[in-house]
Amino acid sequence: MKWTAISLVILTALVWIGLLLSSGPLRSILAVMVIILTVLAIPTAWTVVTVYTNKWKAEGRKGLINLSKTIVPLLLVSVIILLVFSESGSPLRILASMVIGAIVFPTAIWLIMSLSIRWGEKSA
Repeated sequence: MKWTAISLVILTALVWIGLLLSSGPLRSILAVMVIILTVLAIPTAWTVVTVYTNKWKAEGRKGLINLSKTIVPLLLVSVIILLVFSESGSPLRILASMVIGAIVFPTAIWLIMSLSIRWGEKSA
């Protein structure tokens, strides 16, 4: 799984670079490829980070655990920066919207469910 994630992330980065340097019909093709590869690369990399975080917890490596926990806030800040500085309809804007939807909506659902469970326990 580790090598799959590394290969997928490197391929995605190369296609992103190609997208930024290209123009015309090639840019449209690379834009579609970049969105598909990014949708595959982010969850794959996230899964590998989670697996290693659990491994590091078992081994007692606190520094590496803290490093892996900073990835999500850094990702959110990066996405917000992409939203602010990218043009409308660009692959960066589409990707940023997808990442926000994938992180914010499940977090909101978790928060609402946690609060409803707590309120249910207090009233019972």
